[in-house]
Amino acid sequence: MSEIQCVTAILTKAEDVGENDRLVRLFTMEGGMLRAKIRGVKKPKAKLKFAAQPFAFCKYDLAKRGAYYTVTSATQIESLFAVTYDEKKYLAGCVMLEISDVAVDEIKCPELFVKLLKALKTLIYDDTANPYLVAAKYAIAALAEQGYGGAYTGKSSAEKLLETLRHTALVGLKDITCDDNVAANALKRAANDCEYYFDKRIISADKLL
Repeated sequence: MSEIQCVTAILTKAEDVGENDRLVRLFTMEGGMLRAKIRGVKKPKAKLKFAAQPFAFCKYDLAKRGAYYTVTSATQIESLFAVTYDEKKYLAGCVMLEISDVAVDEIKCPELFVKLLKALKTLIYDDTANPYLVAAKYAIAALAEQGYGGAYTGKSSAEKLLETLRHTALVGLKDITCDDNVAANALKRAANDCEYYFDKRIISADKLL
């Protein structure tokens, strides 16, 4: 009988498998990034639809079966789907999920998990902070968590902004005013750094410009 493991996780990526199943990646508090299959979730009356899409924040019960874990049940901790209601917030959130997906492997990253959760909540509840700055701040944190990145010494407005973000707390982003294009360029640059160091594309960042 498979041992059941319970994890607290944010779903960062989902892809359809077969007719009714979905393969997901879960950024967990307890064990970094895990791959899991949710069976039958594409059926019309599937009970776990809420737990099988990006931005789901749940307690997942997992059983190890073959190459993947299988989700046997899930309980929503808090809904983060409001991030999808605004185009800019949704794009910023997608970039953060992708950065998490490429930056985190199967090692514990509880501090980065908390930073992702706080950043997503900032997108949802704080309309005073530019969403692109929130995502850029998270990108810098993801790079630092894995030992990459450093001071931005360039003269461009985007690099100057990123250097400011390095020294600004998440709650202080509301005090930074800048043009949306500059904020988007800063996030794009930070995403490019993630692509360079983690050697994987951040596809959603292509929509920034």
